[in-house]
Formats: sequence, C-alpha cells, structure tokens
Amino acid sequence: MKKVFLSILIAAALLSSMHILLSWQNDQQRQREFYQLTIYHFNTVSQEKILDNYFQNALLPALHRAGIKNVGVLKSWANDTLADKLIYVLVPSPSLDALVKTRDQLKKDLDHNTSVTEYLNADPKNPAYTRIETILLRAFPLAPKMQLPSLQSPKKNRVYELRSYESAT
Repeated sequence: MKKVFLSILIAAALLSSMHILLSWQNDQQRQREFYQLTIYHFNTVSQEKILDNYFQNALLPALHRAGIKNVGVLKSWANDTLADKLIYVLVPSPSLDALVKTRDQLKKDLDHNTSVTEYLNADPKNPAYTRIETILLRAFPLAPKMQLPSLQSPKKNRVYELRSYESAT
C-alpha cells in the first residue's frame, strides 16, 4: 500500500511540474504586447489645435514610418463644462525594448523633428498642453495582442470606452 501511495505521489508531483513547465512555455510562445498610453491634458481650443496638428502631421506619420501602424488617438466627447480636457494616445509595442527603440527613432526622424516646431516652441504663456501622463501597460495573458474591430463606419463616428479597474488588493 505504501508503494502505491508513493507512486501516486511521485506521479502527481511530475504532472504538476509538467503543467507548470508547459504553461510557462505557452506564455513564451504568446508574447504579450506592451502599450504606452499617453494622456494629454489641455484647456483651450488653441492648445487642442496645436495637439491635433502635432498628432496628425508629426507623431502619427513618424510612428507609421517606424513600423507602428495601429496607433490610437482618442478624444473625449465634446463637453464644454469640463475645464480639463483630455486626448489619449495609445501606442502598441511588441516589447519594452522596441518601445525604447521607437522613442530613439523619433528623435532621429528628420521629418518628425521639423514638423514639431509649433508643438515644441509654443508660447510659455500658452503651452501646447497643461499636463502629460504616461502609463505603461502590458496585455492580458488571454488577450496578448491588440485586435482591431472590423468596423465600417468612419473613424470620427466611432465610440470607444476606456475602462480602468482599481482595487485595494
């Protein structure tokens, strides 16, 4: 009886080890993307125009040249009662290293650097934004890569929802 119990115990330990090893291997095969979410805070219409121009004529074309095609620039619904308005920029990356390399590529991109003068040289009394937040995210294990919806409507008519979950534990 002791031999049977010992054999079952060893088999269970081996199966448990195999399960851990296989799940680790699956995680390595399904490389999870990283995302840089940058939130631009602004108050005035002139700030919004500077930011829109920067995204449309400098940042997005430079990111596309760097091989990043699916960049999200998202605005909140128009609401004149909010003093602090927001624009979200979501940049996907296959790894943290690639995210750093993209940042370095932007610094070396001559077209990008010549297109950012209005953004960088904004009057200190009327800056391009009031605040920037940068958040680094990692994709969920069961959703390791961003999948774009196949929508037919014009991009300006689409509505997305950003959810943030917070918990004490």
